[in-house]
Amino acid sequence: MILLYLIFSSTLLLAQGTPITGKVTDAADSNPIPGVSVRVKNTTTGAVTSNTGNYSITAPKGAILVFTYIGYGTKEVTVGESSSVNVSLAAAGDQLSEIVVIGYGTQQKKDLTGSVATVSAAQIKDLPVSSVDQKLVGQIPGVQVSSPTGAPGGGTGIKIRGSGSIGAGDNPLFVVDGFAISNTTGQSYNPLNMISPEDIDNITVLKDASSTAIYGSRGANGVIVITTKKGKNGPPVVSLNTYTGIQQVPQKGRPDVLNGTEYAQFRKEKIIDLFLSQGKVATDADIPVEFRNPEQYGKGTDWYDEVLRTAIQTNVDASIRGGSDNTQYSISLGRLDQQGTIRYTDYSRYSVQANLQSNLGKKLKVGVMIAPTGGVQNRNDFETGQRDLLTRTLWLSPIVPVNDANGNRNVFITSPGAIGAGNPLNTLEFGGTKAKYFRGLANAFAEYEIIPGLKAKYSYNLDYSQQSSFRFNPSFVLGETGNQNPNLAIPNSTTTNSNTVNWLSELVLNYDKSFGKDHRISALVGYTAQQERGDGYNFNATNYPDNLIETINAASLLNGQGASIDKWSLISYLARVNYTFKDRYLLTATIRSDGSSRFGENVRYGTFPSVALGWRVSQEDFMKNVSWISDLKLRASYGRSGNFNIGNYNYSSIISGANYSFGGQLANGRVSTSLNNPNLTWENSDELDLGIDLAILNNRVNFTADYYNRITTGMLYNTEIPLSSGFANALINDGRIRNRGLEFGINTKNLTGAFTWSTNLNISINRNKVLALNDNNDPIYSGRSGGGFFTHKTEVGKPIGQFYGYVLEGIYRDQADLDRYPKAASSVIGSIRYKDVDGNGVIEDQKDFDVIGNSNPDFTYGFTNSFSYKGFDLNVIVVGSQGGQILNTANEFLTNTDGVFNVHRKVLNRWRSPDNQGDGFTPTTNGSTPLYREINSAWVEDASFLRIQNVTLGYNFTGGFIKNSKTIKALRLYGGVQNLATFTKYSGANPEASTNNSSVLTPGRDFTNYPIPRIMTLGLNVTF
Repeated sequence: MILLYLIFSSTLLLAQGTPITGKVTDAADSNPIPGVSVRVKNTTTGAVTSNTGNYSITAPKGAILVFTYIGYGTKEVTVGESSSVNVSLAAAGDQLSEIVVIGYGTQQKKDLTGSVATVSAAQIKDLPVSSVDQKLVGQIPGVQVSSPTGAPGGGTGIKIRGSGSIGAGDNPLFVVDGFAISNTTGQSYNPLNMISPEDIDNITVLKDASSTAIYGSRGANGVIVITTKKGKNGPPVVSLNTYTGIQQVPQKGRPDVLNGTEYAQFRKEKIIDLFLSQGKVATDADIPVEFRNPEQYGKGTDWYDEVLRTAIQTNVDASIRGGSDNTQYSISLGRLDQQGTIRYTDYSRYSVQANLQSNLGKKLKVGVMIAPTGGVQNRNDFETGQRDLLTRTLWLSPIVPVNDANGNRNVFITSPGAIGAGNPLNTLEFGGTKAKYFRGLANAFAEYEIIPGLKAKYSYNLDYSQQSSFRFNPSFVLGETGNQNPNLAIPNSTTTNSNTVNWLSELVLNYDKSFGKDHRISALVGYTAQQERGDGYNFNATNYPDNLIETINAASLLNGQGASIDKWSLISYLARVNYTFKDRYLLTATIRSDGSSRFGENVRYGTFPSVALGWRVSQEDFMKNVSWISDLKLRASYGRSGNFNIGNYNYSSIISGANYSFGGQLANGRVSTSLNNPNLTWENSDELDLGIDLAILNNRVNFTADYYNRITTGMLYNTEIPLSSGFANALINDGRIRNRGLEFGINTKNLTGAFTWSTNLNISINRNKVLALNDNNDPIYSGRSGGGFFTHKTEVGKPIGQFYGYVLEGIYRDQADLDRYPKAASSVIGSIRYKDVDGNGVIEDQKDFDVIGNSNPDFTYGFTNSFSYKGFDLNVIVVGSQGGQILNTANEFLTNTDGVFNVHRKVLNRWRSPDNQGDGFTPTTNGSTPLYREINSAWVEDASFLRIQNVTLGYNFTGGFIKNSKTIKALRLYGGVQNLATFTKYSGANPEASTNNSSVLTPGRDFTNYPIPRIMTLGLNVTF
């Protein structure tokens, strides 16, 4: 009731005076600006400009009209004798007084000394995405935002200035309205999905150590600060934003496997070739009946296509925002429904946010925000390994139809001599996981001005999340097997549930004061305490009597269950001072001390300092006559930040259950399963940043460039230790990694006036290098292939996570080749030929592996062009990556010439005889082919790409009924295409695919990831 009273009371009081009319335009091009808030200062009287920029308000002579709009500078005008007041607003980007949100406060853009980038809501509007991180693609130099998965509700991969950790992750810290939240993303979960993108006001990315040191032990991988929309002075503004999209998987990149006729012919030829290699001729009796007449199958069944569909995505957001000088409010509601392009997968989100801020007197300001969000996700086993569900659709036999003669789905899909699996449509429809999410974010604060310039602010933040999932596998949902007639499965289920409560208590003192004309100081000191507690359980139930009742109580056996409780705490002391002399010499010094429960008792506290200097050269007297330079600033910073993203109890010796034998009897006991390390502590990242910010031609061209050098020491990772210790490995702090690079960003206003054109271009270059590992600099081998061999290698002097496997040289074309080159025990004429790396004359597993590729690109880029003419606007976003590589692990099956799988079309051009050698790289189907199934350089492909990420065309209605409407203030209709086209040499669906996106040591593996859809949308924005 109090909230409703404050909302509506602010709109009931009207000032007495004379009607004032006018128009608000853009100072740069004179175009009208709709949606500008116009209010009478120190009253509740206000108005909003229409689509034509016009407004009408009542105000007495001498009153001050305040004009405000996001992205533009605020302007105040005193009412005189005239009843007409026209105003032009300058874009905030043209004003160095633009306010930028940074850690624990704000700062004017001209005073920034660190590497900080911002993105406003206006820059990323109309993008049909489910989470805000997806809107950052291609927008900021130094921030690589990839799209490894197209799963509904799935997350992106975000790296800020490369990977700086081996065992503690490389995800940045997300801070929402001052509250640091979980940063773990993947196909099944994305924490930012629980925040509606329409509630986002702006995003600030802190990239260098000077900017991130204020977050201490969590800032090493960069910080993304998200600020949500708040209420503003003025009458209530009601907004409705909605769009509907159609999602389809593009044809480019779909697997080029054999159709029904080609597969049957391939299997037939395999038998014929085998007999010929033995000096015999195959007869019809030697060929299974299913393969004798390949033409009967036509195209057969395209299993990949069968599991895909055209999907619908809809989103609706409604909000009301407004307020007076003393009270501002904001309430928003949102709903997202996103079908997956793979059948029976989807994601839905329901969100609410309410925000209220009020001045209680002249010195006290209070505020409260609540944001509950719920979500439901239907998913399946995608991106889980070499033989997940989607990978099976590539190699299942195409000669078996989806349904049998009676119209019922075939339960098991196979053909003679092939490995089979359950019908993937049954798995999708009946064997999927239903997950439910709830997250409630809340905060309250009180800010008191002690003396002029000195304010104390206390805030309390709460984050409660709950996740649950249930999966039931009926008897007719079968897995993979070589058995041609497998039995039905035993029905089973899996249940999980987890609850997490995270609270943060902060007290911060801010002091902001100018001393004369030359000196300005802004300082803060603070104390924070944060704690997270989580609990969960899981049950695996089996031996259900039938498929009718799915609840756990129907199962006769619980064959696996567990429960967990864990907790971590963090206490911190922080301080920062910003000093400006003569508005040209800038100094920022920051220090934070963190104490974390995650580390050993001997080293539980860490200190993270930084210092940054800035010189606004353009303010010097000798620059006054250089009129074409609007602003020139040089920056330099050095600082330290940390990374504490490890498990909660890794410093201690973990005790687990074990069985002992006493007197011939089995007894329950406990055993230590890990080594205690009381000296386990943070990773430290020390970074140097040198930057330049340049604006020329009256701010029509803005250029920024940064050079950085970041060295991470004391990396958290598991290393092998002598077995005499009783353990095989231990978590330690050791090693060093360097990330060094260049970033360039340029924004231009190419054309102004009736027709406008602006461009944003950014390029990022990063070089990652391992400088040291353990005491012996032993390489780290990681990942596993289908044959059980390592897939990645991390070694000193090279980037993290290089691809590791055989080097393909060709095939043994004839007997002479077989006699001349080193070979394996199973090698025959026509089989694959690998490089003898160790030079011992024999090709052996793992011993002849070598580095075969690197997923790190040479550079990444983003290119955005925005056009407008009268009511029309067009926005085109292009992103790309050049020089990286990707490991296409689907080749383990698709180039397997054993005949147990369907294969890639290139296998048709295989070696068949010394007179028919094929392409010279695809081996024979004769003999054993295990070597060709193992990771090799032929699996490594160029991952360079250029993608037209988004094209949006919109129209703002200004005439007709809109011009005269007293209800509708603004109306915009737009249409767009997301993921319009991708230009790449990669044969797979997505050159950014990375199955283990969260694993730094195994990047760039594509296990047939969930495809990225093309989305065609139609949207509507209405302001009342």
